[in-house]
Amino acid sequence: MTWLTSTVLQYVAGALLLLCIGLGVRGCTAASVRDAAIAERDAAITTVAAWRGKAEGCAAANAAYDAVFEQQRQEQAAAEVRAAEAARAAAAAVAAATADAAKAQRERDDFAKRYAAKPAGCTAALQALDAACPLLKGY
Repeated sequence: MTWLTSTVLQYVAGALLLLCIGLGVRGCTAASVRDAAIAERDAAITTVAAWRGKAEGCAAANAAYDAVFEQQRQEQAAAEVRAAEAARAAAAAVAAATADAAKAQRERDDFAKRYAAKPAGCTAALQALDAACPLLKGY
């Protein structure tokens, strides 16, 4: 062990000191990288939680819109049924009015046929009435 002199020990101690300093620097660097990774992970967790909250809000809004659209669809169907009933009632009223108009037309035509042709003596009777009572002239 003659080679183990104080100079060699000083070199070995210096090398060990440099190694310790290097390991310390590497440890500090690793700690800062770890801290940065933890901060990024926490930011990602926060972002995911925020997006999850937004997605839940959107899902709730979609459910509310679906409920409103279903209600509007049901109201539209009910309105279409009411419109069809009103159309049937209107068609029945038009048919009844048409029948009444046809009946009135037949009655008018029948009246016109019966009273259009005056008997020959009727003209003379009307002239005598006009002469007797001028107030009733024209009736």
